Amino acid sequence: MAADHPSLTKTEAAFRALREAIEHGRYHPGEHLRVARLVEELEMSPTPIREALRLLQSEGLVVHHAHRGTAVAEFSPEDAVEVYGLRVILEPMAAERAAVEGSPDDVAEIRRVHDELGVALQDPHRTDAADLNAAWHRAISNAAASRYLQEFIARLWQAVPVRAIWLTDRAPLSYSQHDRVTQAIEARDPRAAHACMREHIERGALSTVEHLRTLGHADPGGRAA
Repeated sequence: MAADHPSLTKTEAAFRALREAIEHGRYHPGEHLRVARLVEELEMSPTPIREALRLLQSEGLVVHHAHRGTAVAEFSPEDAVEVYGLRVILEPMAAERAAVEGSPDDVAEIRRVHDELGVALQDPHRTDAADLNAAWHRAISNAAASRYLQEFIARLWQAVPVRAIWLTDRAPLSYSQHDRVTQAIEARDPRAAHACMREHIERGALSTVEHLRTLGHADPGGRAA
């Protein structure tokens, strides 16, 4: 399973290979990721693998337990259903308010992060696409000028680590949906911003929950994803 892109650093290559393996269920939720085993499978030295595991831990994809090592994080599809059910109410509301209440600087920040995400998705060296996806959503909730919306949306993102279950395979479609939301906010069209964000969250929910359930069914240990 060694990464074969010649221009990537070893850490970047290890990160991409491990994230892809987790996303596609080759490493199951709860499965321990021992460095010695990964060295053999990735055909890489331990140092970039350990660095890649730290990056994955910062995204919430793996967890480190004292005396037990690193394991793939476990997420419940039922938790994701509940969280997305609340996000589909609150985040379209935030987009609608951002189109009306957002300052020119707020709207410019939404566009800046959106464009930066587009650059990251085209650059194989970048490992921050999931972070930029989260930053774009956060920029919209900030532009809504509602402390309560910001707090509630942030709590939902913390309840289920959305960065961790954000699917890189879905990134191009997600980005095109982001573009529609961003343009609606720039046009100061609250109805379109609400509708586009709702569609974005609904589609994300379907693909994410289906993916988590597939991982759960594929796990020979019967663990929920």
